[in-house]
Amino acid sequence: MDEHANSSGERQESFWRARQPSDRTFRRLFEAVPGLYLVLDPDLTVVAASDAYLHATMTRREDLLGRPLFEALTDDPDDPHATGPQNLGASLRRVLANKLPDTMAVQKYSVRRPAPEGGGFEERYWSPVNSPVLDESGNVSFIIHRVEDVTDYVRLKERGIEQHRVTDELQSRAERMDVEIYRRAQELQRTNEQLERRTRQLEILTTAAQDINSSLQIPDIMRRLVRLSLELVDASEGTWGRMLDGRMTFTEYLRREGQTLEPHFIVFEREMGVPGHVMVTKQPYISNDAANDPHVLPYLQKAMGFYNLIDLPIFSRSGELLGCFELHNKRGRQPFTQEDLELLKALRASAAVALENAQLYQAVQAERRTLDAIVQQMPAGLTLAEAPSGRLIYYNSEMERMLGHQALLLEHHEQYALAGAVHEDLSPYRSDEYPIVRALLRGEIVQDEEMLYRRGDGRVVHLSVTAAPIRDAEGRITQAVSLFIDISARKAAEAALHDERMWLEALLDHLPVPLTLIDPSSGAVTFRNEEAKRLGFAIPRDLIQVDQDQYFATDAQGRRIPLLEMPRFRAARGETFSGVELTWHSPDGSRPLIMNGGLMPALHGRASLAMMIIQDISELKRVEEALARSLSSEQVAREEAETALMQLRLERDLREQFVSALSHDLRTPLTAAKMSAQLIPRQTHLPDKVYSLAARVKQNIDRADQMITDLLDASRIRAGQGLPIAVAPCELREVVAGTLEDLATVHGERFSLRGEGPLHGHWDADALRRLTENLCNNAIKYGAPTGRVTVTLSQDGCQVELAVHNRGVPIPEAEQAGLFQHFGRTKSAEDSGKKGWGIGLTLVKGVAEAHGGSVQVESTPEHGTTFRVRLPRHAKPPS
Repeated sequence: MDEHANSSGERQESFWRARQPSDRTFRRLFEAVPGLYLVLDPDLTVVAASDAYLHATMTRREDLLGRPLFEALTDDPDDPHATGPQNLGASLRRVLANKLPDTMAVQKYSVRRPAPEGGGFEERYWSPVNSPVLDESGNVSFIIHRVEDVTDYVRLKERGIEQHRVTDELQSRAERMDVEIYRRAQELQRTNEQLERRTRQLEILTTAAQDINSSLQIPDIMRRLVRLSLELVDASEGTWGRMLDGRMTFTEYLRREGQTLEPHFIVFEREMGVPGHVMVTKQPYISNDAANDPHVLPYLQKAMGFYNLIDLPIFSRSGELLGCFELHNKRGRQPFTQEDLELLKALRASAAVALENAQLYQAVQAERRTLDAIVQQMPAGLTLAEAPSGRLIYYNSEMERMLGHQALLLEHHEQYALAGAVHEDLSPYRSDEYPIVRALLRGEIVQDEEMLYRRGDGRVVHLSVTAAPIRDAEGRITQAVSLFIDISARKAAEAALHDERMWLEALLDHLPVPLTLIDPSSGAVTFRNEEAKRLGFAIPRDLIQVDQDQYFATDAQGRRIPLLEMPRFRAARGETFSGVELTWHSPDGSRPLIMNGGLMPALHGRASLAMMIIQDISELKRVEEALARSLSSEQVAREEAETALMQLRLERDLREQFVSALSHDLRTPLTAAKMSAQLIPRQTHLPDKVYSLAARVKQNIDRADQMITDLLDASRIRAGQGLPIAVAPCELREVVAGTLEDLATVHGERFSLRGEGPLHGHWDADALRRLTENLCNNAIKYGAPTGRVTVTLSQDGCQVELAVHNRGVPIPEAEQAGLFQHFGRTKSAEDSGKKGWGIGLTLVKGVAEAHGGSVQVESTPEHGTTFRVRLPRHAKPPS
């Protein structure tokens, strides 16, 4: 018979709920069993009764279910010799205690007749057997109470009917009874077989949920489901599939005979075969003529040899299709029926729950493995302790590497003093001082606490420790976690930086001019060298905090200088100035001064510092006044002018010599700092942050070194010495392209390179790179904020040209001639507020001329600004 499963089948619930069967199929199956059965829970409450039992005891199901047994079935209260309830109770207690079946002797237990039948109690005799049903833990979950009504047998025996009275009747009926007995025997055999099958089905359904849900592995769950299904509906073979990437994938085939498991890999798309049809309809499917079924794949039917099948989809609680299972060849070539479908639906409900549990378990395990991998690979030590004992329950491998030995398996927070941590003064940590113990016991959150730890190899390391409690939903502390970071390298770097600063300050103390260092963020004095300390007047550390009426300055015309226009604040803003003359007023008196200042770039990861040089010209002023009073003639005036000019020239030369000497002297600490920074990456097992800081230190040192080189080269050019270059074969386009690539990391993709192909020649590649970098940086600094900078390369015979063009405010023609002067900055550049030393274009001109070339500038509002550098293709170093 061909039939499809009913598409409106109800969703199945689990078999036992609230300690009584709830599925209609199970209930009908149990109630139809041709025997007198009652099901009790461990509290002896009635949870199920067969129809035969209700008929024999003249009771109704609604009067029994949910009630205690001896309240629902009372014996005759008027019979003083009634012992049925007492004996039955004793038997049931033995079953609960021994977990074994208990067979009782024949019991007299009267039953109440319904009122329509006269009421009262009717005497009955019963033969009871009480059997336990055990759960997966071996505990009694239900008791099956089975009885046989032997009242007629007992009454016949009591009446003592004489054998001879019935002998003749029996002999006369013997022949007729032979046929009847045979027919009844056949009927009894069929009934017993049906009863046995029903009993086995009931046992399977009773234990299926426990069996299927006892595993958390999806293949094992599906195998258990298929094997139970084969036995439940008496089929021979079965298989199962999972939804993977929108397709139904089968991997194995189970045979009931021999319990064999065969590989069977096949993938079904939607509408492909019966599984594909089930994927679309999401309904069970029955085929009892597989050879002629349009949904059955012919080649698969012939290869597997099945004549009928039943296929059921499996859904999650949210309705998602998880997979399906399919049974083949019901034994005896019997058809699969609607009853088989209802029985399999019950198993399906248990399997769906088990599959969801398995998927959740696998997801949790995957997340746990991922989290453990992350924790094990993180560059910090981690420990986890449980509350309130403080027992250490987890630590990662970085923790052991950091400590230099295996982590101590501490069982109580009072044992933490054994760990070996010490304070900065080398006094040991008490147990209650450890951050993780404070988090456990007091709920304290500890941030970056520094501690010293003596490793297993005896070396003392600096650790930064963070600890925090972990609370449950009610706010109770359940655990505490602690992170450890080895900051030994950072502490060593800090010590090295401190030593370098002290060395630099000692160097500045030996300079023969008063010098102060200013914090750019506040304008406060952070350092004064010995010469500055010897000045005969006070220099307040912070001008903002002092009385402005007692400490102030006036310019050469006697006008009071605003606070924020004082030299220290100008230097803090990044201005570079020299020869600023003013008069300083303080409670110590008034002093004429000349101020020189500028901004020092950041070094060693420290903030920038403004530098200011102070020259007390009080004596010079007194000399000038004396000369002015004593000299009246024109000759004296001319001599005075010449003397002043010489003095100014001397002061200028001294400033330039000071800059040159300072640049050379700064090279020594910078070189030492650079070597220290280069040694740090050679140390192994340091946190990534230390390597990053070392790279940043080296980058800033290189930048400061380049600035000093530029300053020295500019001084050499001004002295007329020319720049030394090392000429070698190189390719100009490659040099320029590499420079633009480096600049793009700082300024972004704002550079374009145009021009002909490779330009080979003999030049100093490093010098040309400096030239290109200075021109491009000027274009970025003074050009349009978002405009592009175009670099164009061209050749004209034995000459090549490098042109850098940008849009923006043009350079006035009157200022173009002074662009390449030493320390020269145009008025428009000063007015723009952009910081600069005024040596970049000096270096550009020096590099061009060292190669025998030249540089010129073109700047108009219409065409923008273009610097053109022309070089001979084969440059010769200057002699």
